[in-house]
Amino acid sequence: MRFHKYEAINAVFLCGTVTGAAKMLNLSQPAVSRLISSAETELGFLLFDRQQGRMAPTDEARQLRPAILKIMESMSHASSLAAGLRNGGDRQLRIAAVPSLATAVLPKAVKSFISNIPNAS
Repeated sequence: MRFHKYEAINAVFLCGTVTGAAKMLNLSQPAVSRLISSAETELGFLLFDRQQGRMAPTDEARQLRPAILKIMESMSHASSLAAGLRNGGDRQLRIAAVPSLATAVLPKAVKSFISNIPNAS
């Protein structure tokens, strides 16, 4: 299933209405309705019961929710990682030293490293 469908399902969970989900996702209400309907067709079961303008999650949708949240979290992590890589990446330098070197030599070496590498902090 495409990510947009998971996004729409999650938004309806959060908002309780298709209109609210559409606003959250910056989509039209019919577009969100189509995504939900398409997801239900693809999954083979209803995700929400339509009740007086509100969308109540079915038992199946409640069982599926933890997996959807994991997908959302993974996509968020991937986006953050990609942004970091695009901006030069987050690189870590790990240093292990015996206590005598850690207090005597290491501070000078780290200071020298930081002054020679402009983006290091």
